[in-house]
Amino acid sequence: MYYIALDDGGQTGEEVGCGDSLVAAFTEPVIFKNQLKATMDRLLADDNMHHGGSGLYNALYKSDLGFTNGNFAGSTVTVNLKGTIRQSGVCDAPRIQAQLSQAAETAVGADSSVITVNGKPLREVLSSR
Repeated sequence: MYYIALDDGGQTGEEVGCGDSLVAAFTEPVIFKNQLKATMDRLLADDNMHHGGSGLYNALYKSDLGFTNGNFAGSTVTVNLKGTIRQSGVCDAPRIQAQLSQAAETAVGADSSVITVNGKPLREVLSSR
C-alpha cells in the first residue's frame, strides 16, 4: 500500500504531487489468490483521510472506486477500475496517480502500469477534474 507524506519534499520517498513523498505502508499478512486484486481492493476500500496513526495522507479517501480486473504482461500491469474519482485539490491528481500506479506495480513486480477508470485512461480522468 502506498500513501502520501505531505509537504516533505521527497525526504521519505519518491517525490510526487506538490512537494510530497510517496511512502510504502505495510499491512498485516493477508491470504489471497490474486495479489493484484487483493492490493487494489484493500487500497480502494480505505476511506480514511489518513492511514492509521502514521499521519500519511490517502488521496483516494473521497473516491468511490472498485477493481474490475487487471493483468500483468511483459513488464506492464494493466488495472481497470470503475466508479468516481473525487479530488480535494489540484495536488491530489498526481498523488492519486502515484498511489494507484505504485500499488499495482509493486503487487505484481511490474516496471510500469496502465490504469483506466470506466474505460478511460487515469491521466485523462484526473485532468478533466
